Amino acid sequence: MSALPDWIAAIGGLSGFVALGEASPSGACGVSRRLRCSARPARCAGDEPPPAFIGYAANDPVVPVENGLRLHRAYLDRGSSAELHVFPEAPHGFALRTPKLPVGAWPRLCARWLEGVRV
Repeated sequence: MSALPDWIAAIGGLSGFVALGEASPSGACGVSRRLRCSARPARCAGDEPPPAFIGYAANDPVVPVENGLRLHRAYLDRGSSAELHVFPEAPHGFALRTPKLPVGAWPRLCARWLEGVRV
């Protein structure tokens, strides 16, 4: 039995994808701007990552959308399934609090995606 998840929903920008021990006490969430900008989410995809639904805001001032693009690329490079949505505008950490913006559609999009991956 595996302890790995059957699927992943990476929503709202992932800032924690830096190598352990690199975090600095400065900046948002204890991570310096230099480290936030050089985050490498692809390192966390692993050799056989579960299917992923990835949602990012193109204008996120804290976590660059490039992190989502690299994560998506890492999935594709490993032959894994990943769906990427980049929304033009959303506040950092948008989660479920933006129903009137286009990004507010992400829960429905994710539900439809989950039906398709049949986990």
